[in-house]
Amino acid sequence: MNTAAKGRHNEHRTITLLQAQGYATVRSAASKGLWDIVAYNGLEIVFVQVKTNGWPGRQESQAMAAETVPVNGRKVIYR
Repeated sequence: MNTAAKGRHNEHRTITLLQAQGYATVRSAASKGLWDIVAYNGLEIVFVQVKTNGWPGRQESQAMAAETVPVNGRKVIYR
């Protein structure tokens, strides 16, 4: 399995976990953007970065920290 397939597999696993917790999810497939998944329920919005082979690097971590989210939003890294 190549790295793209591993990443996609882990994104789908994360989506399954979030949906089991009652979230509706949107996957940002192949966007190379900051967030891989956006999940929401009636109370909050969760911006998710899924990592397979390690934690985000310094530049990516700084970009995520600088990103503003709504008052009812939170940023999460799944590894």
